[in-house]
Amino acid sequence: MRILLLSHFFPPLNAIASHRAYGWARAWTEMGHEVHVVTPVKYPIDGPFGLDLPMDGLTVLAVPYFWDRLERAAPSPPSAMQNARWSDVKRRTRALRNRLGPLGDVRMLLVPSLVHAGAALAARLPFDLMVSNFGPASTLIAGSILARRTGLPWVVDYQDLWSGNYATRRDGRAGRIGTTFERALTRHAAMVVTLSQGLRKRLEETLGREAVVIYFGYLDDGDPPALRRRAEQSAHLVYAGRVYERLQTASRFFRCAGRALARRPDLAERLRVDFFGPEQAVLQQMADHHGAAAIVHLHGAVAWQDAVAIGRDAEALLFFDWLDADAEGVLPGKLFEYLRSGRPIVFIGSGAETEAAQVARRSGAAIVLQSEGAIEQLLLDWPTGIPSLSRDESFVAELSCRHQARLLLAEIERRVLPSVAATGHSSSSRSSSTSR
Repeated sequence: MRILLLSHFFPPLNAIASHRAYGWARAWTEMGHEVHVVTPVKYPIDGPFGLDLPMDGLTVLAVPYFWDRLERAAPSPPSAMQNARWSDVKRRTRALRNRLGPLGDVRMLLVPSLVHAGAALAARLPFDLMVSNFGPASTLIAGSILARRTGLPWVVDYQDLWSGNYATRRDGRAGRIGTTFERALTRHAAMVVTLSQGLRKRLEETLGREAVVIYFGYLDDGDPPALRRRAEQSAHLVYAGRVYERLQTASRFFRCAGRALARRPDLAERLRVDFFGPEQAVLQQMADHHGAAAIVHLHGAVAWQDAVAIGRDAEALLFFDWLDADAEGVLPGKLFEYLRSGRPIVFIGSGAETEAAQVARRSGAAIVLQSEGAIEQLLLDWPTGIPSLSRDESFVAELSCRHQARLLLAEIERRVLPSVAATGHSSSSRSSSTSR
């Protein structure tokens, strides 16, 4: 089968959202399918580069904005200072951009380039299937246009829980592109896919159609780095990735850490909390405000491979659950990435048994802390307070990108492709119609 995959997030863009599209493309290629990826050229405004993963067997077409030249050299990877500046600009303008909706998202200007590139490919090659990841909204709009133009069966994946949805609270998606507009766009989709049961429920209410759940998964190419131990006395608790300070339980953690330090100042000799990721100024502010600065160390963004190695070197990994009770079904890719590391996960809960908390408990790899008393006590007893855990390795193995990609393709073959065959619209006939 020949598959056209349309995704904004893809290597070398070092974002957790890039893992899902890449993981699917890699798994389907290994299964013997031919995968062509259409993705925008990556610019410094998109975020840090450095997600260098093998592309053998994949055909990747990077398309620029319509005013840029395709033949020019690719933009240079941004420096650490550029990454920090762009991260700060995006953090400061996030509320305004959310209120402006599509008018505040420069990526909407990519739609003409994505449509042109996808249509040109479909005119040359007889594709059997098109899959697109949403968000941002540009890929949803481009996918809808291409589905109508080419007649390809289109699977739309709501892969980014923050894009036009939970980052703007309950009415976020309506505020970004509008429920009516979104229904009109996805009307052309043969199947809707999403990340969690909670988001599936929300999508089905919004779109008025069934959605299929495929977990985010973790990249499982190769063996994880070997575990090694530091000679330092302090035991490291590591967080790798972006923190949404108003939406996650980060403030709850810093508050408990400050209280624990006030009770036992010697905790600073036993505990070191390392943060790796963008937009860290607000973390320093929270640490200072709650009196936890003595144990907090900020390192900025690092390459994914380095983050994996750092996680394997930690005593435990730190995870912040989502705070908004109305944001049912937030199940970040970070949780799955942590599960692959083999290290214990200190799960800072919101006080409710969220879907993320349920998956963490089911894995047997996490210490789920739902009360501030429990959080503070674990820190006071650090590191001896970490209980021995019994990971469910078979369940964790099912959460890999490779396994989830196989599940998705099985669902597509069961739900989508038989109906396409029944209509008589073969890939060759679609290719002929697009070239006329």
